Amino acid sequence: MPEPFGITERVRGGDEVWLGIAIGFLCLAPITTLFAFGSGFDFDPDDYPGSYYLEQIPRRQAVMAITMAVPAVSALAAAIGAVRQPRRWQRTCAAAVLFVLATLDLWICWVLGLDAVESAKRYSEMF
Repeated sequence: MPEPFGITERVRGGDEVWLGIAIGFLCLAPITTLFAFGSGFDFDPDDYPGSYYLEQIPRRQAVMAITMAVPAVSALAAAIGAVRQPRRWQRTCAAAVLFVLATLDLWICWVLGLDAVESAKRYSEMF
């Protein structure tokens, strides 16, 4: 029996829905990368005592987790979009490019977040 109005297809998601999600989150990724950079930027570290930086460590860890979540969702959506059936080479290639870009941004957020946390630990011990 035919599906009325393609309801099942809309509920399951069309072929390009996962790629659309990946593109949407990848467009948000530069903003979160900027937040990851800003969370670890200390213009003049000796303006604050060591206790300030000790209190900053959980906040910087939370910012790191949030900024890494956006490219991770993009990479996951791209991976799902690449393996959906039926496979088409255009969609698979686009998903692979999106996956590589999202993974690169995930790595950048990881490095910036680790640097922010480590600098807060270092400054809390110095001052």
